[in-house]
Amino acid sequence: DGTFQVKAKFFDDVTSPSNSTVQATNETMSGGSADELRPITIKTGKPKIGSSACLISNSFGLNIGITCGVISATGLSNIGFNDIEDFLQTDAAANPGSSGGALVNLNGELLGMMSGIFTKNTDTNAGVNFAISSGLINKFLAN
Repeated sequence: DGTFQVKAKFFDDVTSPSNSTVQATNETMSGGSADELRPITIKTGKPKIGSSACLISNSFGLNIGITCGVISATGLSNIGFNDIEDFLQTDAAANPGSSGGALVNLNGELLGMMSGIFTKNTDTNAGVNFAISSGLINKFLAN
């Protein structure tokens, strides 16, 4: 039925009750009561090159952080991170702990999920970061 249980730890170290559920469809994911959480819309279609994007993540385990940049490329594959790839490239700062973070546009719509950082010799942001596209996320949710 598209519903599964989750346990979330929030930035203030409060853990949600184990009976929390999330309803996932191809268009939105939401959880909790309407007073607590609001659904996020999964943006369909590719964002425009140069459009604003913000990454919400937990870099270095320092709790929630938000960095912003632009979309540098769309539809990237054969990067070598995953077997199936459809990446958005962004210069929104990403560091260890950013993977799984939400890449959103200025309307709060999900553009993608942070997946990889392209670096040479360090594990820090070099401005070349990759997020799994919302299109690939939607294909996964459909299955």
